[in-house]
Amino acid sequence: MVFTDAEYPTLRARLLAWASGFAQAAVLDSCGSADTYGAWRLLVAVRQDAATLPAEACVPGAWYFGGIGYAYGQVIEPQLPKPRKATVPFAPTCFFRAETVLGIPRDHNRVLLLAGRMPDLPPAPLGARVPLSLPLTDLMDKALYRERFAQVREAIRTGEVYELNLCRELTACVPQLDSLALWEQLILRSPVPMAAYLRMGEEFVLMSASPERFLLHRDRLLVTQPIKGTARRLPDAPSDTRQLHALQADAKARAENLMIADLARNDLGRSCVPGTITALTCQPLTLSTLHHLVSTVLGIRSPEVTPWEAIRATFPPGSMTGAPKVRAQELIHALEPRDRGLYSGAAGYIAPNQDFDFNVVIRSYVYNPMQGALSTHVGGAITWDSDMEAEFAETETKAMALRFE
Repeated sequence: MVFTDAEYPTLRARLLAWASGFAQAAVLDSCGSADTYGAWRLLVAVRQDAATLPAEACVPGAWYFGGIGYAYGQVIEPQLPKPRKATVPFAPTCFFRAETVLGIPRDHNRVLLLAGRMPDLPPAPLGARVPLSLPLTDLMDKALYRERFAQVREAIRTGEVYELNLCRELTACVPQLDSLALWEQLILRSPVPMAAYLRMGEEFVLMSASPERFLLHRDRLLVTQPIKGTARRLPDAPSDTRQLHALQADAKARAENLMIADLARNDLGRSCVPGTITALTCQPLTLSTLHHLVSTVLGIRSPEVTPWEAIRATFPPGSMTGAPKVRAQELIHALEPRDRGLYSGAAGYIAPNQDFDFNVVIRSYVYNPMQGALSTHVGGAITWDSDMEAEFAETETKAMALRFE
């Protein structure tokens, strides 16, 4: 199926309308970003029943879509504390085997049938779909954040960690929710290169407006792109340009970014051919509401390391834990009121040839339709030079893109 640029918005709407009729559906959307490494502009996958699988059951030869929960870190490192209850629980790994997969490559205006039969697409829905109001309850208000921030600083002072990502959870009870409409509103407000919508039966929905890539595998190339360093966009162009330049020159932001880039180098070093790892650090990424600094770390997977072993060696995303990674996870367990669930884990696909692409689950809502429980998180890296007021303000800036009140 060939289309023009002018026809793409209507075609995309028809693809999403088609996917909405299935028990399980995944939509991975680059939102038109100029991504050097990702293969797909848009991937849409469906399955009629609600059967799910752990990662171990994802065998070569089929397409799988799903997520890796933050608790998978405990599977990798059994000495970590056992996960507690999450607002919206998620298994350590959970995937569905897609029956039909449609993909639009980045470099072609063509819909490719990747699995199953080409469907008859319904017409595009008429009118805008508006989500419900979502009044959010903060599980870590400023007073509690101040207390936890001081505990992180003490852990840094005593040498337990040198960086830690502390997150606040915001929740709501929403008995009925048009989750696809909410996701559309999220990425309309902030188009991002790693957006993901994932519905797994009646128990779990992910609506992700993530700008961050956890790990990509393509023809033995491994790519991770951690983000550290954030500044709010300003309304007029000259001020906004100065804001970006200030972020690029900010010593603290650069130090955070370089710390996580070094951690990513170390993680990839467990899976890659020696001498193949390279890094491009502290590069600007400008979104509709925020500026970021991103590092790109690449390497060539060693033949004796399987693609999934490369994921295990890199998970959880270092940008969402801190360093050293294991001690950071122990402190996160002690400091945050509830388990993170899928938040700060990863969502994406595994292709029949075992190539994959996963985002970092941030700037996201997770939802349990049966219980009406909805959760989102915001956070940031704390180092010795961090200021509590500035760090809390950064989480509030990130929360702005997630609030519908």
